[in-house]
Amino acid sequence: MISHYAGKCAHVANLKIASCCGELYEADVHQKRLKSSRSKLYSRALGEFLRRHAPDRVTEAMDEVIAAVGDATDAFSRRAARQVLRKVEW
Repeated sequence: MISHYAGKCAHVANLKIASCCGELYEADVHQKRLKSSRSKLYSRALGEFLRRHAPDRVTEAMDEVIAAVGDATDAFSRRAARQVLRKVEW
């Protein structure tokens, strides 16, 4: 399968790029199957990657806030949280 890229997988400015040739081949296969341009395929892939990793940033930010203000709760907060959780469909 990778033979399609055999000539393109070479040394460029002393950097070996052969390690990504398999992924490039697979990208071309998917691009042709989807009848889409490479740029659209890469744009979609990047968007998906960023969406998958965005929750990590939200979690990190929440952890920083909790570290700064503490995680102690009072009785009112616990009751309010329970009421909200009861309304959520699990």
